[in-house]
Amino acid sequence: MEPFPLILESVKDLSKVQIRSVFKLARSFKKGDFTQIQAVNSFQRPIVATFFQEPSTRTKNSFAIAAKKLNADHVDLVPKDSSLQKGEDLEQTFLTLKYQGVNLLICRSPQERMIENIDMPKMAYINGGDGKNQHPTQALLDVFTMLEKGLDLSKSTIAIVGDIVHSRVAHSLIDLIPLFGGKIILCGPKEWIPQEDLGPNIEKTESLDEAILKSDVLYPLRIQKERHLKKESNHSEFQNLYKISLKKLKILKRSPLVFHAGPFNIGVEIDKDILQSPIFQAYEQIENSVYLRMSLIQMMLESLKQS
Repeated sequence: MEPFPLILESVKDLSKVQIRSVFKLARSFKKGDFTQIQAVNSFQRPIVATFFQEPSTRTKNSFAIAAKKLNADHVDLVPKDSSLQKGEDLEQTFLTLKYQGVNLLICRSPQERMIENIDMPKMAYINGGDGKNQHPTQALLDVFTMLEKGLDLSKSTIAIVGDIVHSRVAHSLIDLIPLFGGKIILCGPKEWIPQEDLGPNIEKTESLDEAILKSDVLYPLRIQKERHLKKESNHSEFQNLYKISLKKLKILKRSPLVFHAGPFNIGVEIDKDILQSPIFQAYEQIENSVYLRMSLIQMMLESLKQS
């Protein structure tokens, strides 16, 4: 297998073979097999740092828990308390972290492609979400969970519903799911659906009924209000047209699995009755996020050690 990348900014940074290796290791961790933590241990307690410039519960905490399960030290760096507030640029901040001994850095930023113009020091780097661009680890854990639920993605259709244009999760899924042969339906208000041609595996509709009738998985997105311009923020009709509920599914006689990256805006894109239903998979996604991120940390630290 080709060397595992030291920078994971997009799902496109990984080959299908590498992704399957990540899934295989995550599956071992989930089964309680921790015999493959040798690379992490060889660092004599590596340091994994999180540097989040936007709020996060699921992503940041799952990385922290994953690092601790791998016997690594975790440091949470708070941007508002850093020297960035004194005028230091990101490159110097990253260099400081590298020389303090940080081996792997996970960043979240409202800025898209934040490391594009940075001469990265020799340490591993994971994009924990950048603006509306990419959220690769979320997409990876989503597909991992779909496979764990027994879905054959080459025969499945995933409907992504809602604020697609502003969603980094959606953009990563759009890149990843077709790699496994899956089809995608993008569903939502016209202004929230990408207008460009995204390939033969991706279709678009403004009809939620059509998306539900064609799909094996529903993936509602919250409205990404923090990334909207003021003129875009009035979408009071969204919940009437696109909210997913058990009532809607019963009318259409469909019961696709329902995924959600969280946080959930209950009563907007999703009804509470869905959250209490066995078709709702978000808590499984949260559980799997730890094992998937353990696997990525393990493989990236191993690659860093060998580089």
